[in-house]
Amino acid sequence: MLAVVLIGTLATALSIADPAQAPDGKAVFDAHCRKCHGTTGRPTPAMKKLLPELPVWDAAFFDKRSEEDVVAVLLNGKGKNMKPFKELLKPEEMAAVARYIRTLKPSAAAGPTNKRGACVGSAPFVRQCALIARQQA
Repeated sequence: MLAVVLIGTLATALSIADPAQAPDGKAVFDAHCRKCHGTTGRPTPAMKKLLPELPVWDAAFFDKRSEEDVVAVLLNGKGKNMKPFKELLKPEEMAAVARYIRTLKPSAAAGPTNKRGACVGSAPFVRQCALIARQQA
């Protein structure tokens, strides 16, 4: 029941937060999430080897998850390796991270990627895809 109340409170914070007073989602992400998830939601090969269940945040990942879903994972953790952040982060910080993570969704202009998030296709296309991906990072 407490989790439902907290998620409801966080959902409200997501929709009415004043951007001028809201925590910096990128700064919170960099401090608490980047080590495992990478700077753009693509874990490093070493981290992926250590934690193979870590998802790559591709377009399909974002299409299946809302900001509220991200907050729920931050609150409750996921699997054996992602511990809950409810003791480390304030509700408004979780909401800021959820908003920031949504900005990491790859654009359609970046083109298709494989399961590791690497650009695929012809050589000119892959160069253009990689260039766009670097600009988004």
